Amino acid sequence: MKTIAICNSCMQDIASDSFIDEFLIDEHKLTVSLLEVPDLDFTSFFNSHSVVVKVQAFSCNYRDRSLMHHFVERCIALSGNQKYFYSQVGSEFVGQVVKVGSEVRSLHLGDRVMSDNSYPFKSDGSIGGVSTNFGRKDFYCFRNIN
Repeated sequence: MKTIAICNSCMQDIASDSFIDEFLIDEHKLTVSLLEVPDLDFTSFFNSHSVVVKVQAFSCNYRDRSLMHHFVERCIALSGNQKYFYSQVGSEFVGQVVKVGSEVRSLHLGDRVMSDNSYPFKSDGSIGGVSTNFGRKDFYCFRNIN
């Protein structure tokens, strides 16, 4: 699968067919690439209370800017050791349910879903938050869904 990721400069050596661009965000130079990465196998994680969602779109918000700074700092630190490092970005996503566990009653194949990033609390009073900092990944396996 292809993914958009922040990466260190070493990735240019192995991303010959991929798009790579550099731009400034505040004082940090950011290297971004469209990379080919292996598909994930959810077999070992999937159970009767799981749902697999295929991401169809993602976005970055104001908090992702802070994470991008952190990722850039990690990329710079790892570049000194000539290690390959990349990280997908994005706190928000929409997708479609592509696999449903046998005990899941609230979601069905083909349902369109989006992340609920309510913060600090959800409308039912439970603690909210962000489900991911890597919304650009192609698939997610969520567990313990009712």
